[in-house]
Amino acid sequence: MFRSIVALIVLASVVLFANSATAGEYTYLQDARGQIYIAIQVLESTGGNWAGTRKRAIETLKGAMAEVDAALRFVGVTTYKEAPFIKGKGLDRLPQCVKVMREAREKLSNAGGGFGTHRMSAIRALDAAIRELETGIAKGPQPGKRGKVAR
Repeated sequence: MFRSIVALIVLASVVLFANSATAGEYTYLQDARGQIYIAIQVLESTGGNWAGTRKRAIETLKGAMAEVDAALRFVGVTTYKEAPFIKGKGLDRLPQCVKVMREAREKLSNAGGGFGTHRMSAIRALDAAIRELETGIAKGPQPGKRGKVAR
């Protein structure tokens, strides 16, 4: 009886350790997920159409987050950490969101296997989200200038 209890404790410890190691190993994806979430929140709270790019950027970002979530789930990560703090507020945060998504895209492209088909899907989704967000930044109100829309 004692041996089986010890064996269960050891097994539980191994599972917990493996799960925490997996979560730490994919921090870059979790950071990207957090920045995608921030970008969605910023875009949804900002008014205007931005020549249609705002709505497309939001939809593309939501698709990218779904793909990143699928890649994380595939490797066993089911809990997500808070997004890293970005100085600034509102639209001022969007360029940093793009930067973090680019870093995650680069790390994911160099990661090799282990994500099933989700790795390439996440890369394509991040590429599309970055393009849409950059277009939105270019066509939307300029950071720090309320109501001014770039053309």
